[in-house]
Amino acid sequence: MKFRMFYLIGLFFLVQIQVQGQDKVHLTIYNNNLALVNETRDVKIVAGESIMEFPDVASHIIPASVLINVKNSPSSLQIIEQNYEYDLVDGNKIFDKYLDKEIFLQTEHSGEVTGTLLNRTHNDLVLQMPDGELLVMAMKEILSTRFSKLPEGLRTRPTLLWKINNSGTASRVLDVSYLTNNISWQAEYVGELNENDDKISLAGWVSIDNRSGKTYKNAKLKLIAGDINQKKYLRKEARMVETLMSADQPAFEEKSFFEYHLYSLKRPALVKDRQQKQIMFIEPTTAKVLKEYVYNGSIDARAVAVQIKFRNSEEDGLGMPLPAGVTRIYKADDDGSKIFLGEDNIKHTPKDEDIRLKIGNAFDIIGERKELYNNKLSKRSNERAFEISLRNHKKQAIEVRVIERFHGDWRITESSLPVKEKTADKAEWLVKVPANKESKLTFVIRSQW
Repeated sequence: MKFRMFYLIGLFFLVQIQVQGQDKVHLTIYNNNLALVNETRDVKIVAGESIMEFPDVASHIIPASVLINVKNSPSSLQIIEQNYEYDLVDGNKIFDKYLDKEIFLQTEHSGEVTGTLLNRTHNDLVLQMPDGELLVMAMKEILSTRFSKLPEGLRTRPTLLWKINNSGTASRVLDVSYLTNNISWQAEYVGELNENDDKISLAGWVSIDNRSGKTYKNAKLKLIAGDINQKKYLRKEARMVETLMSADQPAFEEKSFFEYHLYSLKRPALVKDRQQKQIMFIEPTTAKVLKEYVYNGSIDARAVAVQIKFRNSEEDGLGMPLPAGVTRIYKADDDGSKIFLGEDNIKHTPKDEDIRLKIGNAFDIIGERKELYNNKLSKRSNERAFEISLRNHKKQAIEVRVIERFHGDWRITESSLPVKEKTADKAEWLVKVPANKESKLTFVIRSQW
């Protein structure tokens, strides 16, 4: 079937034809406060030029992103102009539109008063009475106001208007797509460590936050995980949201799409405006984990971080692309009650990659970092020596991963322990610390720039 596509940027006119209903809705949501709305609607269009109304679009639509496919006889329908009407009804706007027009007031002491509105402030308004006299009335005395009709230009819903020219059939099928801001999604994970801290039960939820100004009914929901390139648009102020937790079972299909990952909900979804909605997409899955103690004295001279590390592989219980999101970790106490241990963010993680989550800082392990000397060798080089002390106040021996980061061209000339891992800007050691003991690491680094 041949389609004609129109990319529209425009401003214009009034309404003669209104597109009725939503036959089909696809909603594709991105991580960065953006969604693509795709609606298919059946319409009746008169012959010749007319103005067609496409109501109930998202109030945070990006008007220049509108794309129209005319699915039947596209060559006989011409889109001439477009206008996005978003001047919505409220009391202040109605008063503004009724300047120099007749209004009807119900007052506390004078009953009904009729006159021409000349001015209005927060405190009072000025009416010209039928006999020509002026009446200044305090706003607090007004119980209600009646207006003869809705002023021209105000709308109850955000609406697209098109000036069109139809030289063909009246019955048309329009496929309309546009981008909107103020709707986003993220993954949120919940993990529970076992008694020995070597396994985790991990579940994943999709959290959708819709503040786009539109409710999407029976929508085919798709989620894109990945970092798309997007020009920054001005955002309107966010509104308060109400929260809904869905008890649905996992129902997403995942696949690679372009350079991203696409998650499609198998059933139609209701995504209400001003709502947060959670849908499970990973059932509780047990994976192997390794608890690590990590010391980076250049960032925090005393704290030793507690991390858990696991591999996103089928062998270790996972093996699926994991979109970025917050991971919250719990553990059961002896009486079965759950204790919250901490939370951290994970990045978009393909399968067969490692994930490290910082849970917090160890209470019973203290680090100390000292610079023993700093000798200048030349104008562009120096030599420094460091001592790392790790004190373990726990009842069992531990192993601490010590991380040091360096800049420029550098090499370690001396070290009391072998370097475990080295990259262009980082060196790592594994330091064993007996129970209730202290261990030290010393090293010398020579740098030039």
